[in-house]
Amino acid sequence: MWGRSYSGRPIYATTSVQIIDSVGVTIYNGKLIVASDSGATVIIDGTSNMFKILATGTFSGSGNDLTQTDLATVTLTGLGTFATTPGHISYVSPANDTAANQQLGTYLPANSNSWVASSSGGATTAAGVTLQYVSYIKTHLDGSNQCMVIMTMVNHSGSSQTNYGRYYVLAEAAL
Repeated sequence: MWGRSYSGRPIYATTSVQIIDSVGVTIYNGKLIVASDSGATVIIDGTSNMFKILATGTFSGSGNDLTQTDLATVTLTGLGTFATTPGHISYVSPANDTAANQQLGTYLPANSNSWVASSSGGATTAAGVTLQYVSYIKTHLDGSNQCMVIMTMVNHSGSSQTNYGRYYVLAEAAL
């Protein structure tokens, strides 16, 4: 097997260990195998699959109290049609900054209700946990079999809430 680095230098595989520096390498008439220290193939072998990101985007929206609201919807017409709903990874967050909680899938802030119990000598005892609101991102196919991405909120917090989110629509692809 032989190749040529991006700087134009020829590379010949003469040992079992090859080091590719920041210049990179192009391989002709061969394949690239990435192996762990034990010698096991890691992933790139020409027959394995991975998820490819077909589309990504961000959302924001506000939902009123005691409602289920689709805060934001996007139809990804540029992806064409699908036989089945594509998978996705997403997160939702209560703020639009990197320091905010970013919950994979569903954001579930909770509120703990407490009371003073006479049987415990007046100590505060937790009554239970009540969800304030639930916010999540989902994908489904519309009537034309195009992928829709929707951020939804079920709000029981007592006030309007604004959430933010990011989604990645995925497709399985060969390496």
